[in-house]
Amino acid sequence: MNVSPSGAGQVKVNDEIYTGSIRCAPNADVELEAVPATGYVFINWSGALDGNDNPATLSMTCSKAVTANFISENLVGTIGDFVWEDKDADGIQDSGEPGINGVVVNLYDAGDNLIKTTATAGGGFYSFIDLEPGNYYLIFTYSIGGYIFSPINQGSNDLVDSDVDFEGRTAIIALAYGQTDMKWDAGMYRPNSLSYSIPLSSGLNLVSLPLIPKETQPQVVLASLDFSIAAMYKKSEEAFKAYIKVFPPEVGFVWKDGLGYWFNMNGPGALAVTGSELPGDSTAPLSYDLSTGWNLIGFKSTTPRQPENYLAGLDGKYRIIYGYGNGGFFIVGTEGHEFMEPGRGYWIDMTEKGTIYPPLEQIIENITVQQAYDMIHAVPAIPGLVILDVRTQTEYDSGHIENAAHLDYYSPTFTQDLNNLDKTGTYIVYCGSGGRSAKALNIMKDLGFREAYNMLGGTNAWTTAGFPVVN
Repeated sequence: MNVSPSGAGQVKVNDEIYTGSIRCAPNADVELEAVPATGYVFINWSGALDGNDNPATLSMTCSKAVTANFISENLVGTIGDFVWEDKDADGIQDSGEPGINGVVVNLYDAGDNLIKTTATAGGGFYSFIDLEPGNYYLIFTYSIGGYIFSPINQGSNDLVDSDVDFEGRTAIIALAYGQTDMKWDAGMYRPNSLSYSIPLSSGLNLVSLPLIPKETQPQVVLASLDFSIAAMYKKSEEAFKAYIKVFPPEVGFVWKDGLGYWFNMNGPGALAVTGSELPGDSTAPLSYDLSTGWNLIGFKSTTPRQPENYLAGLDGKYRIIYGYGNGGFFIVGTEGHEFMEPGRGYWIDMTEKGTIYPPLEQIIENITVQQAYDMIHAVPAIPGLVILDVRTQTEYDSGHIENAAHLDYYSPTFTQDLNNLDKTGTYIVYCGSGGRSAKALNIMKDLGFREAYNMLGGTNAWTTAGFPVVN
């Protein structure tokens, strides 16, 4: 009779404690009961007896060796892994298919009780830590971008397939004591075309296309819309081009994203736009050029954005932006009109030429040391990942995360040094306890960094978790 690990418990044989060999009558049935020591729990039998029934019955037809296996009750488990953009919609992670940030992941127990909630970060990764053993399931949700879930359980490799159904739900996950189960992935993809509906009121409306339109012939797109006239402003000719409903569009009238359109509606209605969003994996999305003076522009996004974010490439090159609604003009960026809105067009007064590069979602978030560790050791590696230590040189030399770059937060050139970095990369920023790195992240946000994360707790939390540093 054996116990593993030593000292973790004892075994009763027919209600008597035994720790070594025992003799039993031939063909006798004996009852074995595992009794854990303080701080341990019984998990299973091995050897001549298997399973986790406790007590269990053993038939003595010959000499038999049995081991009672225990585990520390302080061990907790982890569930997690990865959400990716499944570009070919085949349900299998392929090289070059990026992770998706901002996917909300909800953890439920088998009784349908919500236990924890997190969101993917650092290139699509997530994890739930400190979990007790038991049965769980996950539900993934994503409301932006028109994604739907990939086919479930494709191929033969469970490490690279999608594990969620069309509603974003996994099967039951049976988590054992201390188990780390990092194979619950979700593939998501955009259908070939998306639809967006722009509400229109009676009278004048100033609109634009939030999607790259699939159909570029206005006669086709606007056939069912009850309007008297539509017009666009052609900057190169400094003239309006009209489309009167009962006649063909005037030569020069074009239907495309990036432009604004006036509609004079005979009654309320809705403009249906079918097309695609900006490329999800591009750091320089489709752009459009503006000239000096007034330009009638579109807003190419299905998500409201602050003008200073959307027009970051025009910083210092324009005076004012006007929108139109409720029968009058308003200034964009003021109280009540802080955001540029999908489906709306805008007048912008340029002091010099410029180009709009509609930005992808800026991600500035906090992550745990476990999430940071998972990002750093991700396979395949996250493209452009930079680990940035913002402590002093002395602190950095005393021990830092391997391959971490260094910029001293207290340096008088810190902001300038940050501004010289590649803003399209992915950054994990840390300090000693999380204070300086949080401030650094705010500066990076203002500088227009695309994706940056503050590691909560800094190196104090990192080393407490048992993760290594180098000198």
